[in-house]
Amino acid sequence: MSNPRPSTSNSYSASTNQYGYTISSQVPSTYRPGTSRPSTTRPGTARPGTRRSSRSGSVFGGGDSQQIICAISEGRGITPTVGLAFVNTTTGEAVLSQICDNQFYARTINKLNVFEPTEILIVATAAPPNIMSKMYKIVEENVIGARLVGVDRKYWSETSGLEFIQQLAFPQDLEALKVAIGGNYFATCCFSALIIVPTQPDPRHSEQSINNILMLKNFVETAPKFFEILAGARSELLAEIQKYCNPANLDYTVQLIKDVINDDTYGISGRTPSRYDFSAGE
Repeated sequence: MSNPRPSTSNSYSASTNQYGYTISSQVPSTYRPGTSRPSTTRPGTARPGTRRSSRSGSVFGGGDSQQIICAISEGRGITPTVGLAFVNTTTGEAVLSQICDNQFYARTINKLNVFEPTEILIVATAAPPNIMSKMYKIVEENVIGARLVGVDRKYWSETSGLEFIQQLAFPQDLEALKVAIGGNYFATCCFSALIIVPTQPDPRHSEQSINNILMLKNFVETAPKFFEILAGARSELLAEIQKYCNPANLDYTVQLIKDVINDDTYGISGRTPSRYDFSAGE
């Protein structure tokens, strides 16, 4: 009886922190196929289910109401290197991953099924009406419920991806993220494809910009009340929050908002500061 062949699997541990950043790199396992006699049991004839499971057990930890967008790209070679980037638009979390996969893209499909993205962005030259790539066909057949969208190759830029990480990451996490993302070219390019900055104004972008201003207005008008309430707080966390709510720190922001919208402007679903109840005992 021969000794079992040692595994040649290699993996690089993921870099993850409390804010939801995850950057990982993996290479496929090589194993010796079994020599035992296959089972002769007749497989069941029931139709496999096509209903998507809940996202409650996903890495993002969300529910069915969350929207997760994925971008995917691959390098050339017998064992393709696949880059993936996921962004949860509901919670603002991002996950970047780079995998050295096999010709059947088994690890890539597994990763996609774990995150259950609602949309998958892929380089337009590998999607219809062009000749579909092998990866496109496999993803389309094995990832149920996701819509594949072709995106121009110019948006897949490592330089832009690094710039977006520089702009969007928390300052205390930036250096660790730079180290973790080093050498993960395809994952960085995928992250670039997920971030779209409008170059020309359109109604949807204008509406979102107005909503952002209204939310900021509600906060800066409510902050002074929190500053007064937390004046006697002993907790270090509450004391830090009280410091940030100091009206003196918000005067410049308030003036900028007043230059853009009227004082009596509020969102339809928003609550004006006068509707907040700061009475004791609640």
